[in-house]
Amino acid sequence: SATCVDCNPGYFSLGGQPDCTSCESGKMTSGSKSSSCASCPVGKYSGEAATYCLDCAIGYFAPFEQTTECEICSVGTFSPSTGSVECTACPEGKYGEVEGSGSCPVCPAGKSSTVQSVSCGNCEAGKYSDS
Repeated sequence: SATCVDCNPGYFSLGGQPDCTSCESGKMTSGSKSSSCASCPVGKYSGEAATYCLDCAIGYFAPFEQTTECEICSVGTFSPSTGSVECTACPEGKYGEVEGSGSCPVCPAGKSSTVQSVSCGNCEAGKYSDS
């Protein structure tokens, strides 16, 4: 006689199925015998048939649930930790010239920047910066 077999982690079955279905990208199931897959939370992502969701890397973010791939932080912004849900604008006096940055370097002496700058400009006549 036929026996029913548990679905493996990363797969699910609604019942009455001839086989288990893999969780779609952006979802996961960690246990066996699952009847559904859970969406990855914000700041995390997964591929198909995932048994857990991964944190977005430094310099990347996932603002929505069920993400299949993290988005890269644009120039002038940064994400200093894993699992970010958004990127932060580089503050005044710092800059972000590359995308996917985990930090914003300080402008060199004699130069300054505004919020979310991609480069530093010279201080105007009569002003200085010693950073």
